[in-house]
Amino acid sequence: MRIAQVAPLYESVPPKLYGGTERVVSWLTEELVSQGHEVTLFASGDSLTTARLVPICPQALRLNSECVDQLAHHIYLLERVLRDKDEFDLIHFHVDYLHFPLSRSHALPQVTTPYKILPPVVESVKRVVSSRLKLFNGQLKPDEMPYQLEDEEPDRSRGSIKSSTSPMPIAPWRSRTSRKAAATTT
Repeated sequence: MRIAQVAPLYESVPPKLYGGTERVVSWLTEELVSQGHEVTLFASGDSLTTARLVPICPQALRLNSECVDQLAHHIYLLERVLRDKDEFDLIHFHVDYLHFPLSRSHALPQVTTPYKILPPVVESVKRVVSSRLKLFNGQLKPDEMPYQLEDEEPDRSRGSIKSSTSPMPIAPWRSRTSRKAAATTT
């Protein structure tokens, strides 16, 4: 599977110091590569990975005294992902809800992993986004994916907006191939 990992640019992947999100992105990226997936990591240029690295900025932004506007780099990150979207079977966003406008206006096969408690303002984001997305654990366009949630409508994206740190339920994924095989044997 061709997978894009979209990391925040505040720290390198993996982080040299602080950076829990970037550490998780690194672990996941390296594991996907070891399982034989074709993985592209969109991250800062000082990141280290066995995946293909698309450097969005030369170095992580948090401690970069030359960085004037961190948000501008993240806007470029999203623009770059959007430009390359057709290269991927799945885009995994680790940038909270920054990409949600793209979710509404483009057919992106995607998963979102939020890493922080989202503020109350997210309720307004949830109302806007839920007009296009069915809220669940991760955003996907299942008809474009080899996996689909059991007993779900195949033509709606799935997403999750959660305002607590409690664990989210595990999605009942089932391979389309195994579902077809089960249908032919019945």
